[in-house]
Amino acid sequence: MRTLLVTNQDETRFLDAVMATDLNGSKVFAVMTFKEFTHRDEVLVKYVMINKAHIDGLDFKQVDRVSVGDVLELIKRLSEQHIMVVEAQGDDWVIRGMFSTTNIARALHIRFDVEPQARTFFELEQVILHHHL
Repeated sequence: MRTLLVTNQDETRFLDAVMATDLNGSKVFAVMTFKEFTHRDEVLVKYVMINKAHIDGLDFKQVDRVSVGDVLELIKRLSEQHIMVVEAQGDDWVIRGMFSTTNIARALHIRFDVEPQARTFFELEQVILHHHL
């Protein structure tokens, strides 16, 4: 998986997530520029993690009604490598699982690539200047 889950200290609640692309990509450099850091190791995880409210997910109740093709189309449309399966619990929600394009492609013996998309002005600038994310 290319996503790390951030939990509370006793690991009973899911709080946020950290994407590998954020740790290895432009988000770290954007934080370094904004915070005026000179070294990557000054950037704390809390600066690059994504709040769970901003993470796309499939409702656990819908999973038994969607096909693998539907999941792949959704992941492709979101331009992600995976999507979480979540279930509401009161005012919060919990992770029940995760679909990964890598795992699905490997199991089906197919090739499935997701094109990265720029989501911030910094990432757009990187695409223009360097032709990649």
